[in-house]
Amino acid sequence: MKNIYISLSLVLVCSLLMAQNKNTKEADKLYNRYEYVAAAKAYLKLVPKNQANTYVYLRLADCYYNVFNTTDAAKWYEKAIQKPQDAEIYFRYAQMLKANGNYEQANLQMLQFATLNPKDHRAIQFQNQPNYLEKLKVKNLSMILKILKKIALNLILAPFYITTRSILLPLEMKTQRLLLGMANLI
Repeated sequence: MKNIYISLSLVLVCSLLMAQNKNTKEADKLYNRYEYVAAAKAYLKLVPKNQANTYVYLRLADCYYNVFNTTDAAKWYEKAIQKPQDAEIYFRYAQMLKANGNYEQANLQMLQFATLNPKDHRAIQFQNQPNYLEKLKVKNLSMILKILKKIALNLILAPFYITTRSILLPLEMKTQRLLLGMANLI
C-alpha cells in the first residue's frame, strides 16, 4: 500500500513538471537566447492563467533584472522569495531595491544574502560596512561642494581676468581658453 502511494505521488509530480515545461517552453527558448524582453512577455502570459509558480516569477525577475527594469524586477523577486531561494536571488533583489531607493528593505535582503553565503566577498563587504551608502552620500556631497567652490571662484574672478588680460590666474586650461575667448569678444 505504501508503495502505491509513493508511485502515485511520483507520477503526479512528474506530470506537473511536464506541464510546467510545456507552458514555459517558448519563454525558456527566448530566455536562453538572451531575448529578455520577449521572454518576459511570454512568461507574463502565464501569470493570469494561474500557471505561474516560483520558477516563472524568478525568470520574470531575471528578465527584468537583465534589462535593468528595476521596478518590475523587484516586484517579481518579491514574489519569488516567498519560498526560500538561492543566495544570489536575495543579492539581486537587494540590488533592485537599492536602485529603486528602498535602502532599508535592500539591507534586509543583503542580510539574508550574507546569512546564506557568508564567505562571498560581497557579503563580507556588506557585513563590514552595512551603511556604506551614507558614507558615499557624504563623499559625493563634499566632492560636489569642491566643484561648486571652484566654479564660483572662476565666476568671481572672470570679470577681473577679462578686464586685465595681462594677469594669469591659476585656472584650468579649459577655463583659461574660455575666458580668453570671451576677452577677445570685448
